[in-house]
Amino acid sequence: MGLTLGLAVDYSLRYGYGKSINYFIKDKGCWDLIKSKSWNYIVIQDNQRFYYDSLGKFDSMGISTNILANNRKFQDSIKKLVPSVKIIYFAGWEVDGGIPSRFADDNTEKMITRIMKNYKYLNGLGGFHNIIAPIGTAWIAAMQQAPYIARKPYNNMFLYDTDGRHPGWSGSYLAACVLYCTMFHRSPLFLKNKSIFSGEKLDTFLKMTAWQAVTSNYQYSNLGSIVPLVTADSNAMSVARNFDEYQWYYENEPIKGANTYRLVISDPKVSYWVQMTDKKGSVYFSFPVSLAYLQKSAKPPKKPD
Repeated sequence: MGLTLGLAVDYSLRYGYGKSINYFIKDKGCWDLIKSKSWNYIVIQDNQRFYYDSLGKFDSMGISTNILANNRKFQDSIKKLVPSVKIIYFAGWEVDGGIPSRFADDNTEKMITRIMKNYKYLNGLGGFHNIIAPIGTAWIAAMQQAPYIARKPYNNMFLYDTDGRHPGWSGSYLAACVLYCTMFHRSPLFLKNKSIFSGEKLDTFLKMTAWQAVTSNYQYSNLGSIVPLVTADSNAMSVARNFDEYQWYYENEPIKGANTYRLVISDPKVSYWVQMTDKKGSVYFSFPVSLAYLQKSAKPPKKPD
């Protein structure tokens, strides 16, 4: 997806079926991969069963684990190895129907809500200040707005695969779209590529759901900590001056010569976005925004009569 923005995107994966951070913190292959490049983002997709208990409880079906302590060790070690990295937590879903054996009247939505709250709890602890991809929020919205894609019997083309726990094609694509929005701050609706498993209507629905989940959970996700602040004057947009490199874009095309902190605008209604690189090599992306919108937002509210 990132390639469609015209960016040089490099990615890799370290995967262990059913494993958690308790495993990967000791996995040599995981650390070799982390050390192999100066990653801009590292996504931690932990086993979600450790996050669906009550608020502040990180266990597995009532069995105590070191998830909380190992999350701290994992992120601290990653940031020492890759100082420029931005860590993203994959806050997702778990088994359809929830865990009624442990929580009375439990269901999928309630369970996902607990997962989301526990990731917020984790990220709010001292020493944590990462990004949360609100995949679970998008999952709930998709279930509510298009119930057929989560209905039994499970279909591996929809949210849940046939086991009712792992994602089907639509579930995987929805998660990918949320991660895309979280990393690049662009709507996936404008991506040239389409999902190979669904028709145009479902493809558009999943992309819209992902974008809405990210934009409506800006504070929850902590995106404000990595998104450049764009300000406006009479005829230009500006960002912070203390970055080494700048590139302004119109849609997916870089604007020739637009390589400073300030962009003079000819059409105030057109949206632009900027890519910025700091001294550590970390890359930051703004959300697309128009000069007219910024100027309107900057006006003080009218005094009451």
